[in-house]
Amino acid sequence: MIWTRHHTLAAGLALIAATNAIVLAGVAYNRSGEPDAQLRLTDRELNAPYSWGFAKENSGLAMQLKWSLPVPARPPSDDGNEPGIAGPWGESSWLDRAKLAELGFDLSHAERIDDERYAEPLPRDVLLVLELDGPAYRGALVRAERRIAALEAKAAAQPNDRSAGSVPEWARRMRDELRDHASRLYVVDAGLDRDRLRAKYADRKRYAIANGRVNVLRTYGTKYRRNEVRGYVEQVNVDELNVPVELRATIGPDKGFEAVVSFGRRLEPWLVSATPRPKVAR
Repeated sequence: MIWTRHHTLAAGLALIAATNAIVLAGVAYNRSGEPDAQLRLTDRELNAPYSWGFAKENSGLAMQLKWSLPVPARPPSDDGNEPGIAGPWGESSWLDRAKLAELGFDLSHAERIDDERYAEPLPRDVLLVLELDGPAYRGALVRAERRIAALEAKAAAQPNDRSAGSVPEWARRMRDELRDHASRLYVVDAGLDRDRLRAKYADRKRYAIANGRVNVLRTYGTKYRRNEVRGYVEQVNVDELNVPVELRATIGPDKGFEAVVSFGRRLEPWLVSATPRPKVAR
């Protein structure tokens, strides 16, 4: 048989068709049966990408999932500063040495810079727990209010000390941003056993389990601070959700909305529905 351009084209089309069939079968399987979780997210947790306005006719438009990490709970310093919210590279209150060991990281020599037995670890694929409007978010609100209270108390205790000043505007802005605009979706735990995580976080309207990746960051100390390691969430594998054409009249960069997001059998999410809601003015 002589291989011609027609054969090449036919083989390419067949490969594309087979790939699409596999993808569609995976989507169908993921969405079959009862969803593993169903969260009601808003424009606080779902952001339009910067390219939205340039590609609004694109059938592949997606919203970006916004999430954060709870930070360690510790008393505010003298100036009222304390941890508030953190991004994926932030220090987390739960991703400690015990949790890293549970996830399979070997940290036995991690804090010794010159120890050749320790190699920089590779990231590990894990299951992450996403909590919506729960204790992690409410704890961040409490810390923001406590920060303002500490600054107010300092100013009241030293009325003649100009250095004490008053509550700086940044503290109020951070509190207002957290209360009215910031995402309420937090990554609060990780594990390797889906059933164990679901048993611990049974509320499927507040907790979703998603695939993700965790890694270890080693920091080199000084004479004032020893070497240390800490974990961070490198990624959540559901950073984006495709927006169906029928929902684009409701979901967009300048619109307030509430969207029902389901997580399926493969823990992959999709947008089910969306309704308008008043957008809080900035």
